[in-house]
Amino acid sequence: MFARKLFAVVLAISALLASTAAEAAGELQDIIKRGTLRIGYIPSPPQTIKDPRTGELSGTYIDGAKAIVAEMGLKPEWVETTWGTFAAGLQSGQIDICVAGVFQTVRRAMAVDFTKPIFYMGYSAVVRKDDDRFQKIDDMNKE
Repeated sequence: MFARKLFAVVLAISALLASTAAEAAGELQDIIKRGTLRIGYIPSPPQTIKDPRTGELSGTYIDGAKAIVAEMGLKPEWVETTWGTFAAGLQSGQIDICVAGVFQTVRRAMAVDFTKPIFYMGYSAVVRKDDDRFQKIDDMNKE
């Protein structure tokens, strides 16, 4: 009984992985035919900077995406998104990839695929050396 259930689970997972690989190959062919890669981005300096006057994009994520698109022989199509909507943009086909500093969460990983992180970033606060208002972390909550 257990062996049958295990076999059924393995078979279902194998079918899912095979269909996912086939879907990915089909999506890549669609991108190549279209000639553009729709790249979602979230303005978050210094990795992704949008000049408020010209709308020009710059930053390390933008440079990396441009290099990948050039290597693929495609043109970039930039689509501004947010941390709250990028996954929906990927799922709905509005964007093909997203370049942003996004933390992998279980819920996000259930909806989209992630690459290996290019770097890890922590949270920190910076104050003037002579500013003595923040001696303990709890002091950050004071007005």
